[in-house]
Amino acid sequence: MNTESTYDWKRHAWSAPINLTVNQLLKIGDQPMQIGAGVRYWAASPANGPDEWGARLQLTFLFPK
Repeated sequence: MNTESTYDWKRHAWSAPINLTVNQLLKIGDQPMQIGAGVRYWAASPANGPDEWGARLQLTFLFPK
């Protein structure tokens, strides 16, 4: 779970999503990777900002030494 926020100084408006993600480390062949999925809830956003809910998918290839 994490959050990140931004502030628009000209419009005096906050954007603050709350992210909840689940990740899994796995190997396909010899290639390690991390896959993940999650939801995003916008706790604060301007009137013309993003919808209240969102989704996130992630794929990260790992190259350990």
